Amino acid sequence: MKKFLFILIVLLLSSLFFTNDIFISSYFTSNITGLEFSPDSSIAILNNKNDIRIFDSKTFEMQKHFKTENNNVVSVWSPDRKFFITGDSEGKIEVFNLENDIFSFDVNYADESIVDVDVFENLVAFVSLNRDVYIYNLTKRKLNFKYSLENLPTALHFENDYLYVGDNKGNLITINHTNYDVYKNSPSTTPVKDILKIENELFVFTLDGKISVFNGTRLINTILTGNSINKVIKSPDNDYFAILFSNNDLVVYNVSTMFKSLELTETSFKIVDIVWTNDWGKMFVTDGTDIYTISITNGIFRKVFENKGSIPKKVFWREDKIIYSDSSSNIGIINASTGRIEKIYNINYKFNDFYLDYDNILYTVDSNGMLKVFDLENNNLVLSKNISGSSLTNIDVSKNEKYIAVGGWDNNVYLLQKDNLNILKTFSDAHRNWIKSIEFNEFSTMLAVSGLDKNVSVTNLNNLEQLNVLNNFNYNIWSIDWSKRSNNIVTGGFEGVLEIWDSVFNSIVVRSNISTAPINVVRWSPDDSIVLSGTNDGTIYSWESEDLSLNSSLKRSDNEIIDIAWNDNSRFFTSIDDSNFIRIWDLQEGKVLSSFMIFSDGRYLSFKDNGDYITNIPDNETEKYYIRKSPLSLFETLNYKKVDRLTLQENNPPVINSVNKFIYDKNNKGININVTDNKEIMNVRINNEIYNINENFVNINYNIDIEKLEDNSITIVAIDDAGNSVKKDIEISFENIILTVISNQAPIRDEKGKLLGVISRGIKVQLIGVKGDSYHIKYKDKTGYIQKPFLYNAE
Repeated sequence: MKKFLFILIVLLLSSLFFTNDIFISSYFTSNITGLEFSPDSSIAILNNKNDIRIFDSKTFEMQKHFKTENNNVVSVWSPDRKFFITGDSEGKIEVFNLENDIFSFDVNYADESIVDVDVFENLVAFVSLNRDVYIYNLTKRKLNFKYSLENLPTALHFENDYLYVGDNKGNLITINHTNYDVYKNSPSTTPVKDILKIENELFVFTLDGKISVFNGTRLINTILTGNSINKVIKSPDNDYFAILFSNNDLVVYNVSTMFKSLELTETSFKIVDIVWTNDWGKMFVTDGTDIYTISITNGIFRKVFENKGSIPKKVFWREDKIIYSDSSSNIGIINASTGRIEKIYNINYKFNDFYLDYDNILYTVDSNGMLKVFDLENNNLVLSKNISGSSLTNIDVSKNEKYIAVGGWDNNVYLLQKDNLNILKTFSDAHRNWIKSIEFNEFSTMLAVSGLDKNVSVTNLNNLEQLNVLNNFNYNIWSIDWSKRSNNIVTGGFEGVLEIWDSVFNSIVVRSNISTAPINVVRWSPDDSIVLSGTNDGTIYSWESEDLSLNSSLKRSDNEIIDIAWNDNSRFFTSIDDSNFIRIWDLQEGKVLSSFMIFSDGRYLSFKDNGDYITNIPDNETEKYYIRKSPLSLFETLNYKKVDRLTLQENNPPVINSVNKFIYDKNNKGININVTDNKEIMNVRINNEIYNINENFVNINYNIDIEKLEDNSITIVAIDDAGNSVKKDIEISFENIILTVISNQAPIRDEKGKLLGVISRGIKVQLIGVKGDSYHIKYKDKTGYIQKPFLYNAE
């Protein structure tokens, strides 16, 4: 019974930590760092984002996906393929149960990075930088053995009763873990890179290129390769071993003769990792992006895994279309209502940044300093102009489409006429380092630029000689954006702090009092009420633009946010991160409406979290692109359903656009409220007043009557013809509102109703707030509550 309760608790806890995304990409958007071949011909591929993907090595269809907590350093399969085991940079061993994710577990004994790991039967041995070697029983879940070393371990081999440990001084330590007998050899003075046991002989490979062969503890042979060793693997039949040298040479040796069977010295790419398959005549190698086979008999390379993961680089939202570019030079057009990618254009040209105008004319900048203009529909290069001798990384076009501004590595900013690409002005003195962000203001009258020199410059387009520098910031500013209704600029960067600046008076307006992870992108909402910031830990923050107080934070993955774009209604926005995902968010509901997984060949998958999805990938190829990731919870089911459209906004409630906070004073007593819906708004209720609408848009200038307020807020509820409703509260504060006592005596009470005093007719008090049938007032530095009939607002 106790065992059952324990398992149930484990399952309940596990259900709280399942992966958010219900589909997992088979392709990588970060560097492949390791390959591990299993006893049954599966291959595990590891990357530098802590992902582990397991594939069928023949078809390269994905079978499993795991995510580790920290950076993986080493990994190994258990002989029965029941477990895949990793050691990470923080000293943790993670044991992944391949039969059931729920029964995966961690081993936490080391407090520094794991250096190497090996498995024999049901025991896993590992060494860490804390100079200890451990043996852990996978079946009994207990530590069997621990031994402390003199030097830093660098390699490990585990077999039967013996642990063979190599260290950074070139020593080989042989440990009998059954009786703690220890014997030390010193084959080299340089670190041991690897240890192989072949038949009864032990091969020790050291950094200086020496191969030392032992029979027991006796040195019987030494081979000098003359080259620094990076990694060593052996063939499944034990007849060969291969060495990847530090200079990228790959050499295969015959064990019995120690002659070279294959030598590859001029590989066209840098080899990141190598692994032998179950076939003695074939190895896998990776360049960090794709995977190749090498024939041991003839040295021929053949690509067997082409990585089709593609990272979106920039995104913007125009009406109901989301437009993006990716790392494969694709321009994609997403229909934001249906969840379909309607068009994908491949430019077949590497560019760094882009702008697409309303006529489908594409403007790009590249690493050769070129600005190129393409007609997307006709796939034509329209115009090309060399701007700089260095890489151009940024482009922006003014809202009136008269100007183009570009900048990059030469520290200059170039202002051009959009229709003919004539350079109007080169700003060569504005920045002392690379240009990071370029933004025209909403009125096409100002240009702001941030550089990696901790400066933000502002230029008045009506006077190109007028150049202002906002501030010498303490840290680099990575992103800037303009207010849509003023000449204020929001900035964010490495420090993780937002600031809003008045660009006319070069003065700071407000600064956030919260520091987040470094900020990659800032975006001001179209209604000017919200600022979004995207950080390099994958979090998106929503801030009140008035005072930069934090509203909420949203997070779907640990991948850093690259770009954000608002929808015109200031409720929905799209984000891209350092993966092959594009997401549409509902800020009001605080959730993802849909996710888009994109690939370099134009294939895509879009899905909602309820399991509905759209894809242009043939059914017989799906596992080559993605797998379904079901929740771990026993109590949650998910029905995957392929549909024609995702209906992302059709069933959404109306959108209420207004400020979130309002200051009521004698000159400002009305709030502008507009409500939109993709169908028809039935009615809008503001506190107790009801407005019948029967249209898809309404603009209400609501005058606040303080006598009718019941607290320091007004509540707006909008309902559409489908019965969808939405509610929004606006917080109200009062500034310089004076009330006059109109009765002979007006009792002042505290919050609990206790009498504090009485004031007479004609005395003036300051309004602080409203509570039920009373005003919260201030009189002679004291506060209290007076019932509304005793006071009059003469202003």
